[in-house]
Amino acid sequence: MKQLPVIFAALLLLVQGLAELAAMWRTGALRRRRTPEWTFRAVNLPYRLMFVCGIVEWYYRGETLRAELFATGAALASAGVLLRVICHFQLGYHFSPYVDLAETHQLTEQGFYRVVRHPMYLGTLLILIGVPLLTASWWAAGFAVISAAGLLARVVKEERFLSQNLPGYEEYTHRTWRLVPWIW
Repeated sequence: MKQLPVIFAALLLLVQGLAELAAMWRTGALRRRRTPEWTFRAVNLPYRLMFVCGIVEWYYRGETLRAELFATGAALASAGVLLRVICHFQLGYHFSPYVDLAETHQLTEQGFYRVVRHPMYLGTLLILIGVPLLTASWWAAGFAVISAAGLLARVVKEERFLSQNLPGYEEYTHRTWRLVPWIW
C-alpha cells in the first residue's frame, strides 16, 4: 500500500497526542500551573513540522514504499511513543511539559528512571529518528535535527534547574545516565 507511511505517521501523531493527553489528565498534570519557556517551543515546533513535512513530502513525491526504511522507522517511532506514555504514568502528577516542579515534587527513581534521568526525552529521540525513516523524508530529517538540538538544550537547562531545586537530584545524577544508557 503506497500511502502506508502517510497513514502510519498521521496515526502515530494522533495516538501519541491522545495517549499523552489521557496520561496527563489521569495523573492530574493537566491541572497544574504552566510556565512556558523557549526550550518547549524549540523542541515542539520543529517536532510538529517534522511530521507535517514528512507526510506532505511522501504524499506529493509519489515514491514507492521502501519496506526496510518503513519497518525500521515505524518500530523506532512506535517504541518512542510507548516509552513516552509509560514515563507519563511513572512520573504521574510530577510530569510537566515545562521546566518546573510540582509543589509536592519528589525525585522519581522507579521504572525507566532507575537507569536514565530523562527516559521521556529518549522516547522523543526515538521518534525523531523513526519518523524521517518511515516517511523517507529529508525535510522531516532536517526538522528532526533541529528538534533534537532543542531537546539537548532542554536537557541541559532542566538538569541545571533540577540540581538547584530538587533535593537529592545532584546525587541521582551520579547513579544514572543522562539520556542514552552507556553513552550520555
